[in-house]
Amino acid sequence: MKNDISRTLTIFLATASIAVSGPKTDTTAPPPVAPPTIPASVTQQIASAPMSGTAIFDSALTDQARIYAGMLPLDSTRYPKLTSGKGWTVHHKIFEDNWLKLDHRLQAIEQWRAIELTGISTAGATLFYPFSGPDFLNADVFFPDCENSVYISLEKTGDIPSPQMAEKHFVNFTEDIRMSLSIIFQRDYFITGRMIQQLRTPYLQGNLTLFMVFLARRNYAIVSINKVHIDSSGTLVPGPRATGKAKKKQTGGMEIQYVKTPGDGKVRHLCYFSVDIQDSSLKLKPQLQTYLRSIDNMIVFAKAASYLMHGNNFSIIRGLCLRAKAVLQDDTGIPYRFFKPDAWTVTLYGHYTKPIKDFNYGFQKDLDSIFHSSKDIKQLPFNIGYHWKDSYSSLILAIRTNAPNVPNAPGTSEPVR
Repeated sequence: MKNDISRTLTIFLATASIAVSGPKTDTTAPPPVAPPTIPASVTQQIASAPMSGTAIFDSALTDQARIYAGMLPLDSTRYPKLTSGKGWTVHHKIFEDNWLKLDHRLQAIEQWRAIELTGISTAGATLFYPFSGPDFLNADVFFPDCENSVYISLEKTGDIPSPQMAEKHFVNFTEDIRMSLSIIFQRDYFITGRMIQQLRTPYLQGNLTLFMVFLARRNYAIVSINKVHIDSSGTLVPGPRATGKAKKKQTGGMEIQYVKTPGDGKVRHLCYFSVDIQDSSLKLKPQLQTYLRSIDNMIVFAKAASYLMHGNNFSIIRGLCLRAKAVLQDDTGIPYRFFKPDAWTVTLYGHYTKPIKDFNYGFQKDLDSIFHSSKDIKQLPFNIGYHWKDSYSSLILAIRTNAPNVPNAPGTSEPVR
């Protein structure tokens, strides 16, 4: 099983591309823009903004995100070179068409969420999404009220793309955006192997751009984008991680602060870390374990997770996830057997079947038996995960009923109750 699960990190699945193809002639990338710094006084103003007031945000960054998402900028006079060419016309048309198709599914999730997830309090909670890639979209559709979130995956972050790009570069840049999103438009999940390739082109470097695109499409305005790191004590602090020997005891990442438009003016925080979280890697990062363990009001979301937490080589991250007060996942996340009935209330949705052929080791006999014998299985009005083509999508909602058993130190095995 260990070899099979490790193999999933490099699986490449064939997929139909919905991007417009074209010759890529401009290979000179413009220099990245240094992440802007928002003064603390401005952040405080936003945090204390009245419920009906207008939050302060970085309008230039927000308009960049909107343009990259195929949306007109809030300020029509900003970046006219980007929005006046044929490249913009093509990007806007294709993105709008694909988003309209995707939006029908998003609406179905929102209606389901309004009924089925009301029992989970998001007040003060942190949403943790392991193996996420840049999938802010699904996390926000299922948990839009979480003001803090932590994402972890293998993909590099990258820099803020410069809006000062020539037309030919913009055409290739936006084509790469659409190419990288083609799978999520079609199947609603990312494929790790493809993402690693698609986020390393001469035009699209890292997944920060895709986070910006999803934020714009979900009607958020960006306040700031800054580098952060987890120090040796497991504390999240601003700024890039150190250099030299101290670097090994820190975990670098980025933080995006954003607000809803229109909304209540509350600043939300998204932290992303590009980290290998299999046991052999996490054992070398006790600071990351300490940080995740310090989140005492955690909600875990997992989908299309390659069944990695089914294997012994991902036991540490599985244990950290089992500390959560609630878990929403498809069958590719934590194996069903870990949700013991004396510690969790579990609700099952949809239809369960064997995994697709690439993940034949992920079949769960106990879960299959319950889906076929229980009369308490609830309907799922949308497809999710690897069974996007058929009616065999399923979700597992587990809500904790008691405090978790806490491991004594980083690197120890997970609590299972």
